[in-house]
Amino acid sequence: MSSCAMVVTGATGFLGSSLGAQILQTTPHSLVCLSRNDSNGARSLASLQSAATGFGCPLSPDQLSRVQVLDSTDPLPACLASFERFAVWHCAADMRYDMAHLEACFETNVGFSAKLFESLGQLPGFERFYHVSTAYTAGFDNLTPAEELHCRPQLINAYQFSKWSAEMSLSTLAKLSGKALTLLRPSIVIGHERTGWHGVSNFGLHGFLSGIRRFARLASAPLCIDIDADARSNYIPINHVVATFLALLRADWAQASAGGNTVDIYHVVGQLCFSNAELAQKISQALGCSIRIAASQNRLDRKLNELVLSNQAFASQTWAFEQRALQQRLAPDFKPFQMTDQTLGVMLAHS
Repeated sequence: MSSCAMVVTGATGFLGSSLGAQILQTTPHSLVCLSRNDSNGARSLASLQSAATGFGCPLSPDQLSRVQVLDSTDPLPACLASFERFAVWHCAADMRYDMAHLEACFETNVGFSAKLFESLGQLPGFERFYHVSTAYTAGFDNLTPAEELHCRPQLINAYQFSKWSAEMSLSTLAKLSGKALTLLRPSIVIGHERTGWHGVSNFGLHGFLSGIRRFARLASAPLCIDIDADARSNYIPINHVVATFLALLRADWAQASAGGNTVDIYHVVGQLCFSNAELAQKISQALGCSIRIAASQNRLDRKLNELVLSNQAFASQTWAFEQRALQQRLAPDFKPFQMTDQTLGVMLAHS
């Protein structure tokens, strides 16, 4: 067994399973999955295998043998005592937007994150806590966010509020304890740019494309989507997100933990790509339907816009995220991503 372990939360989710599978395939490290309601580990193992297959290469029995699945934090100290070094990748989150779920989001995204950092950070062998946040903790009043903490963001939903609060809580704990923390801020994560795999859920761009397909079959006139025509969304494929995470791991693992109040913040984002108007035109051409960026014209438009309402504000803004810290940390291996017609075509084919 490897003397090093990676603890991953959310291994049954899109990001956690993708990261866990690539840890097994590209490193010699053992993988400890913290997964609730998975006492026999079957769900986590199936998710890891699905992600590996979605990336184009299934896991071997030897690779799967390096996985341990725990359904609570209680056994973690004893489990990690057998390893010389370990790092934590906290991918699990409550992603609900509705403010009615704010208390539950806080309990999971802030309370559990802080408890996990405090409990594991004090164990022998702890190296670093990687917390997956979101690039949109910058809020709506800062469209050119730097890779730093944002003290007064304009936030609009429970997920944003709780993720911003988690960043502030964990950063405070890291500075007080001297334990190493990395805040990772992905933008809109889409499927694998080559295979199109995007897990079992229709989320973000994939949910939007799936909805367009359904509504286009019923439409006798162009579908009207009520968002800003000139705004540009920021997409990044799951394989680029995971590759960036693992590049950071290699850079951090190659040196002893810096300690001394270290908090690193990185935007894991793509380059600005198509405007909403351009995207609508490309989707129309690919799907053989007509989509316009305009106010709703009929009942079908209104129904479609109800589906995208929770993301409407995000789709109508253009954030130009700074990436200087990430570029400097990974140089010369930093690889920027920009959406192309080819990548969009893959997403369309698999949504």
